[in-house]
This record gives sequence, structure tokens and C-alpha cells, in this order.
Amino acid sequence: MEHTQRQIRVLFDSWSPHFGQIHRHRLGANFQQAALFDPARDPAFAELAYKTTANIAEIHYLMGIDLLNLGQPYGAKPYFEKASIEVTRSIALASENPDKERANELVTYYRILAKNNLLVIKRYGEMDRVEDTIRAIAEARRLDQSGKSAWDLLEGDVYKAAARSSDAAGAYRNALSTDPDSLDALYNLSLLLVVSGEKEGLVEAIKYMSRFVEKAPPSDARSAEVRASLESLRKQLLDDSAKRDKLPISSKRSVRDQPDLKPS
Repeated sequence: MEHTQRQIRVLFDSWSPHFGQIHRHRLGANFQQAALFDPARDPAFAELAYKTTANIAEIHYLMGIDLLNLGQPYGAKPYFEKASIEVTRSIALASENPDKERANELVTYYRILAKNNLLVIKRYGEMDRVEDTIRAIAEARRLDQSGKSAWDLLEGDVYKAAARSSDAAGAYRNALSTDPDSLDALYNLSLLLVVSGEKEGLVEAIKYMSRFVEKAPPSDARSAEVRASLESLRKQLLDDSAKRDKLPISSKRSVRDQPDLKPS
């Protein structure tokens, strides 16, 4: 009896990672059946159509996450692609005759689209999704003015994933203009400025890192990293300044102070 129980436990443990995926697959099939009707033919079901389609998108996204967690990135990719298709359809359906309630729901659907596309851009390098995602974020920001900082932050994340550092820095600055204490914006902007290697950027990075250290709770796992980077950066700038002070005066002359060497 004890041996049988151990066998059952081993079998359960081996299958437990798949249970969430199987449940979501069944849910997805049910939602797909509910979304088969044409809302144009039956306007009374239009709301059910876009809500059902959005649920399908979220289920595809979660199934993709499940497969990523199981170490199957390329098995996960089709689910993220389906999620993008379904939520785009949901946005189109909800955009017909929008009212205040639908506007709130559209914000949710744009968020699903943006988080899904951001993952695909980061994980699979699909840069053709960048501009569509940025347009979706801009529309969501228009509908959700109270959440402007969060949408600016998400825009920065998309640009950062696409290696568009200048655009990402601009978006993070926009986020900080609305919410100066946004830890994610402070952290990500600091990283971009440090990577740039420019002196002006490094000085600016110190300002944002200092604010991060001041505002971040002790539980924030990034705090130790930022403190160490801040100390190192300050030391680097002090060392650079000391080296310049030791140079002969003639070596400190800037390019603009040099004589014009063009032939007369």
C-alpha cells in the first residue's frame, strides 16, 4: 500500500506542472466556442464577443508562460502569437461604439497586448512588433490619463527591448515627470545612462541612482546593486577629476581654445 502511494505521488509530481496548462487549454476551447458568433449580426452579443476574445488572449498568454517556465520557449511562441491576434481582435470589437465602460476595458486589452508583445520582442527579437506596440501604448495612454506614468514606463521598456536607448531614455524621463519616485523608471534610466559612458550621462545617472536609493524599500532586491554601482560611479568620476587636475595647464586646453590651423 505504501509503495502504491509513493508511485501515485511520483506520478502526480511529474504531471503537476502540466495541470495548469491543461486547465487553461480546456478553458480556451470553451471561450473559442463562445466567440464563434458574428457580433455584427447580433449586436446584443457584441460585449460578450470582445470580452470572450480577450479572455482567449489572456489564456494563450498564460499557456505560453507555462511553457516558458517548463523550458520550452519555442513551444510557447505560438501561444504568444495567438494571444496577440486574439487581443487585437478584441480591441477592434470593443472600439466599435465605445463608451466609458468600454474605454476602461480597452485599457485592459491594450495592457494585455503590450505585455505580450514586449515579451515576444525581448525573448524572440521580433522587432516588427515594436511600432504597433508603441501605437497601442499611445492609445491606452490617451484613454487612461491617470495611468500616464505607467504607460510611459511600459513604452520605455519596449524601446529598451528593441535596443533603442535614446527613445527608451526619453520615455523613462516622461514617466519620471509624472511620478518622480517611480523606482522602475529611476532604475532603468540609470542603467541606460551608465551604459552610454558619456560623462554628462554618468553625472545624471548618479542623480537618479541617489533618488532610487533614497526611495527604495529595504525589500527591493535591486537596492544593493544600485548602492554598489553608485559608490563605484562616484569614485570613477572623482578619480577622473583628480587626473585632470594633475595634467599640465597646456594639456587642459579644450579643442575650441586651439589655434585655427586652416591655411590662410
